[in-house]
Amino acid sequence: MTKKDNKKAKILMAVFIAVIMIAGTIGYIFTDSGSNQKVPPIETLNGYKFYETDQGIYVVDYNGQLIPINYLPSQISDIEIQDIILNSGFVYLLYNPSSDVSIDWPLQKIASILTIKGTKVNLACTTEEKCGDIPVIKCNDKQSIIEFRPGNEIKIFSEDNCLVLEGSEEDINKLSDKIGLKLLGII
Repeated sequence: MTKKDNKKAKILMAVFIAVIMIAGTIGYIFTDSGSNQKVPPIETLNGYKFYETDQGIYVVDYNGQLIPINYLPSQISDIEIQDIILNSGFVYLLYNPSSDVSIDWPLQKIASILTIKGTKVNLACTTEEKCGDIPVIKCNDKQSIIEFRPGNEIKIFSEDNCLVLEGSEEDINKLSDKIGLKLLGII
């Protein structure tokens, strides 16, 4: 494993730990300066409540589990997506390790949601360059793949066996929240 690959693995692990820390301290976040008064939800959709945290992100209460997101449903309502059909048992999350666009956080959010839904997740690369020991696949190689693809325009579309999330770093973050909320059945 090269230094670049090792760095990528450390970044993914740091993001994973951050998600766990956010979820672990959520009780404290939703109390007003240590009082027993709960903070009211900032938005409600289909019975699910969304809260803003002190860290500037939002969480949705999904059956007692707090899921971190960056965008409320009202902020991403203009993004249209089709029904998502994934193999319920296993999904590849595909990315280009040579890209300058950081997809670590969006990738981690989708991986966490798929795991909550009981789906096994595996990382895969689009190219061998800077990929290390992670498998290299193409959209027509495997059955269920979500690809995080850098681009100049926000798009979500199907390509062979891939559900492609394409755009800038901010766009991919928006798309991952939209897909995550769709996978959870909230939208």
